Amino acid sequence: MKTLQLLWAAVIFALAAPVVFLSSCDDDTTQIGSSLITDKSEIVVDTVFTLEGQSIDNDIMSARTLTQLLGSIDAKGYGRLSSDYVTQLMPSSLIDTSGVAESDIDSVKLILRFYGHKITGDSLVPMGLKVFPLTRQLPDDINSSFNPADYYDPSASLGQKIYTSNALYSDSLNGEGVHVISVDLPVALGRHLYNLYKKSPETFLSPLAFAKEMPGLYIANSFGSGRVTNIMNTRLAIYYRSHQKYYDSDDVERDTIYNYARIIAASTPEVLTNNNLSFSMAPELSAMAQQGTPLIVAPLGLDVRFKMPVRQIVEAFRSHIQAGAMGVVNSLSVLLPAEKIENTYGIEPPEQLLIVLAKDREAFFNDNKVPDNINSYLATYNEASGGYVISGMRPYIMQFINSNLADLKDDDCIFIATPVDTETETITQNYVSYEVVTAVGPYIDGPAMVKIMLDEAKIRFTYSTETVNF
Repeated sequence: MKTLQLLWAAVIFALAAPVVFLSSCDDDTTQIGSSLITDKSEIVVDTVFTLEGQSIDNDIMSARTLTQLLGSIDAKGYGRLSSDYVTQLMPSSLIDTSGVAESDIDSVKLILRFYGHKITGDSLVPMGLKVFPLTRQLPDDINSSFNPADYYDPSASLGQKIYTSNALYSDSLNGEGVHVISVDLPVALGRHLYNLYKKSPETFLSPLAFAKEMPGLYIANSFGSGRVTNIMNTRLAIYYRSHQKYYDSDDVERDTIYNYARIIAASTPEVLTNNNLSFSMAPELSAMAQQGTPLIVAPLGLDVRFKMPVRQIVEAFRSHIQAGAMGVVNSLSVLLPAEKIENTYGIEPPEQLLIVLAKDREAFFNDNKVPDNINSYLATYNEASGGYVISGMRPYIMQFINSNLADLKDDDCIFIATPVDTETETITQNYVSYEVVTAVGPYIDGPAMVKIMLDEAKIRFTYSTETVNF
């Protein structure tokens, strides 16, 4: 009987239009087929389920990311966050050295690029940074608690800079409002790399080979507090200035000066970059979390753990399925209401949350996974709806609709909501373009926090039932 019911469910609900049974024009009519007539159909929208959960600590995270967070901020209602970073460098495999000599190297600069809106805090506050060469290779198991003390010499600074964020150079040529922090480095560094390329160009073909000659850089805060800046790219550039003579069309000797600039190495997704984070949470946030208020505080601080009422949802569905009835699950979605937390720097809720089974969280990031929309989802903050929506959870609940509830474990129901940064790629097929998430990493974008009101969460479970006489 169960097989027959599932077959009828597939037939009935796959049809968009109502089914009409026609009798023959024969005068000798019978009751054949009358027992298959549908007696009752119903669409049920169930919203009585509730979520239970609390804040959990997120004090160490994998911070290997292309995003580089630099600075320090102490915001009332949030806490004190500081971050500097270490990075390996991807060398340029081809460097045009024609027409220039080692003596033509005029200057060397480290260029930190960021978008003007990617700062948190006061753009006018003077901040200081120092650049140090790494003295040995970075460890593979690096994370946000990494202490670079044993990887550089504090007395061997390559350069330093006092900077603000509003008066910096804006690269208007690319039309993206990119700003730069430019740090002067020793000319000797540029000449060393120039000679290395001339002598051993194969060293520049591999980041591993290049790292043996130059393990990387440590960009450290030297002083100041009141702003953190999201650096999207770190570049090492060499500038040439060549004085040459030539003869014009009248055979008159002329002097000219040629200026060149070459990006010789940069931080890229292919090499290791790590943010060294330190966070001290505001007492009021800690008190709220201890009292049971679900809070998300990032990039370090708190995540939210909650339990989906799987057993109650499945039992509600099964209670509607009577003998001779069929049911089809249409959808399952969850609205997590969110409330901004007052603070002195306008710190906003994180844009996206990863909703992932707690037992899978560590493996999700370690294995560079993307959401499968079964046991992991992306939820985007929507100010209009007042929270985060987890949609498309039908495949998740179907795992339990079609199984024995006696086998259900808590690990199957407990999710963690944690902020993330994502990368997307635009795919075009049959003249239709859409975005695909290609990478998901821990949130390093800047300070963020939000209150998740689990007691007001709305779980919307929709299913259809049909009763058929056999």
